[in-house]
Amino acid sequence: GRVTWRGGYNKRMYLGFYSDFLATLPLESNVVVKMRPAPSFRLPRAPETPILMVAGGTGIAPFKGFVDHLAVAEAGDNRGDAWLIVGCQTKGNQLYRQELEHAAEHKTLTKYLVGYSHESTEPKRYVDVVMRENADGIKDLIKRGGHVYVCGDIRIEESARAALVDILGGNDAVSQLEKEHRVHLDIFGAFDVHGTKQKQLELALKAIKLSEEENL
Repeated sequence: GRVTWRGGYNKRMYLGFYSDFLATLPLESNVVVKMRPAPSFRLPRAPETPILMVAGGTGIAPFKGFVDHLAVAEAGDNRGDAWLIVGCQTKGNQLYRQELEHAAEHKTLTKYLVGYSHESTEPKRYVDVVMRENADGIKDLIKRGGHVYVCGDIRIEESARAALVDILGGNDAVSQLEKEHRVHLDIFGAFDVHGTKQKQLELALKAIKLSEEENL
């Protein structure tokens, strides 16, 4: 079945990502699925290696595990900096907010930065904006051998990489990081789904309306 629900700052209708994609396909359609394994998406072996974590929405999940690991690992003067930049809509749907603020207060996280896209009391900022605002610190972290981790949907990958290109002074610098295996991605999503989201929403609402009328 198709998963739908209302929520968020404006109680809008949301569609289940994969269930809705499948529900809008014609019968007997062929679907091409590509797995993107992320075997290197783990903390560096050397604890002194600085890390930058960038997450959007539910992409925060693996980083909660990273932070928990850092919190119980042996502390020491050689522990590298750990930055976490998160993008979410509002403070109300900011996942693990209390736990991560606690980690920042106790220095498990060197920096915990959040960009809100629909918080009434905050300026509209996405993760790439937050990254550019902290360009000097990020550039220094990477200069010291830091690794970059990005988790979220395909849009986060694109925006975070574009920000890195600006911060490091060009695509070649980011490509070099990738060649050195210092950029780690855990990405989910589909290009086609993002491009047809409005059409899918209209079809879903129509189907729900017909179902409600049939039940009258």
